[in-house]
Amino acid sequence: MNAMKRMEGKGISYSFTASVIDIYMMQYSDLLNNRKPLRLSEDFSFYGMLEMDLKCPADVCRMV
Repeated sequence: MNAMKRMEGKGISYSFTASVIDIYMMQYSDLLNNRKPLRLSEDFSFYGMLEMDLKCPADVCRMV
């Protein structure tokens, strides 16, 4: 985190997001959104997935 703060001081911006996907028997669901079913595109992107903004390491723990 200290390195990130130094980068901000140099005018470099960044953001982190996270998603949690359950993959079971070719079915995909969003674990951050009440197991909402997800679609997988031809380029292996998921549509309709909830993303959580991460501001600090504690945000990762809250996802679990």
